[in-house]
Amino acid sequence: MEKFLKLAYLLLCTLYCASAYKVRTEKEIENRENMLKHIDTFVDLFISEYTNFTRTGIQTPALEGMLRMMQIPKEFATNEVSDMDADAALMTCVACRTTFALMLNQYRTGQRDREQLTQDSIALCLQLTTYSIIVCEGAIRKHVDIVLFIVDSRPSLTANQMCSIVFQPECGDPDPVFDFTINVSPGQPITGPKTVFTPRNSNEMKILHFTDIHHDPNYLVGGFANCGDPICCRRANGLAPNPEDRAGQWGDYRSCGSPWQAVEDTLRSANAAHPDADMVYVTGDYVDHATAWSHWLPASTRATILRGGYYTTLSPDSRLRIVALNNNDCYNGNFWMMYSTDQIAEQLQWFHDTLLAAERAGELVHVVTHMSTSGSSCSRWWSREYRRVIERFHRIIGGQFFGHSHQDEFIIYYARDQHRIPVNVGWLGGATTPSSGTSPNYNVYHVDRVHFQVNEKESWSYNLNEANMNPATSPVWQRLYRFTEHFNIPNTSPATLDNFVSNILSRSRQMLTDYYGFRQSNSPFILARGCDDNCLRNNLCRITNNEVNDQRKCDEIRSFPLV
Repeated sequence: MEKFLKLAYLLLCTLYCASAYKVRTEKEIENRENMLKHIDTFVDLFISEYTNFTRTGIQTPALEGMLRMMQIPKEFATNEVSDMDADAALMTCVACRTTFALMLNQYRTGQRDREQLTQDSIALCLQLTTYSIIVCEGAIRKHVDIVLFIVDSRPSLTANQMCSIVFQPECGDPDPVFDFTINVSPGQPITGPKTVFTPRNSNEMKILHFTDIHHDPNYLVGGFANCGDPICCRRANGLAPNPEDRAGQWGDYRSCGSPWQAVEDTLRSANAAHPDADMVYVTGDYVDHATAWSHWLPASTRATILRGGYYTTLSPDSRLRIVALNNNDCYNGNFWMMYSTDQIAEQLQWFHDTLLAAERAGELVHVVTHMSTSGSSCSRWWSREYRRVIERFHRIIGGQFFGHSHQDEFIIYYARDQHRIPVNVGWLGGATTPSSGTSPNYNVYHVDRVHFQVNEKESWSYNLNEANMNPATSPVWQRLYRFTEHFNIPNTSPATLDNFVSNILSRSRQMLTDYYGFRQSNSPFILARGCDDNCLRNNLCRITNNEVNDQRKCDEIRSFPLV
């Protein structure tokens, strides 16, 4: 018991003594490293206590205390770990390492069979989260056979390795056993920032960008919007008796997917407002994840779609090649990443080879995929290799288009060995769903036909609270802002955007406040929380980080005084 109390003090001090900033302070990092040094002792004690509990049915005070400490916040299921407060991220790491170590120990020693492990995991899920039995049992039974297959295939796999992938970097760096590299051909040396741009003109291409629709077929208008599950407003929970808890007609800011009428309205409104659009990019997270959409594409794309969900095709303008990647291969919630890196490397090698062929053919390229490499959802090794490819072919890549974050934002890619030199830009489209608290939105890009770079970006959105106050009337979509117009910048080349971020945005409290609001599509639900200077500066790191654990550019500019 004395040993438990010492460990409890260490972990609770880490939990309550750390500052809750998204960009980790030196003190928070020190606390995390200290916790990781001692966690094996904590894990051993937990395994002993829990094994005794499965034999006797009696929870000791020590076990009860450890379970209380390891409570997992609701936002774990919907937020990137880098967007969670340091204390919540740390405790989620503790829970991961402890529970996976327990299950591996009991499975490999033959103490528990598959069904017993499943039942134990469901029970722990119910104890450590606010989730319902439907969520806990559904998620665990969906993944148990995958996890056990991987564990059987990799006898040396440890809980530390598993959690370092899922919660990088909050649970330690991913083990090099999962590292891989691809062959990148030599290119011209980088001698300066990418500065090319084409002045605005009447011959621009217009591209609409929809992402993260998250249609929920089980959405119930009037359902519980304040539930303990990752996704609320669902039929299974019935109607909410309290009017304040009821899901709105057009969606809800409180962790809810999108009702079908909201999805239809988005597309109908965008079509009416932009009948002259040349192309539409959709960057994932709708509902169906099969390859059923392949009939919209040329037959030549079918082989790679069936192989791994990625493809390439020429746009109607035959000089622009679209390369669509399936970067579920880098997603830290994908357990198959722990099985083998062969197919992961295969897609990125195909990506490189496709760009090499495009370069030789004189084509320019747009890259379309779901996750950017600016957050913690994409694995360290994948983000590094992807960045190597972007750097090698930055001259022919007119733009990258992402979703996943639910934030309307952009990121600047810098040369890996010369982190002050900007070479490319990625655009994140926000989200049609309000499930992360952001207002529904879509983006419109005005793209030049010379370099196929974005000349101007518009964001269109509506206020969900106002829409739900008038449920019989369609939401009022409005242009929220024009990027270059609002921030008064001459163009959106990588060089210009870097100058804007490094020398203007990083020093202006008002501009950072505006940018923070635009990232949320001016959601009153999020803006009501407020955002202090440290919160505002975190936006700079979202813009300048494009490889896991590389914060060099961020560290240089986030310390400037705001005026």
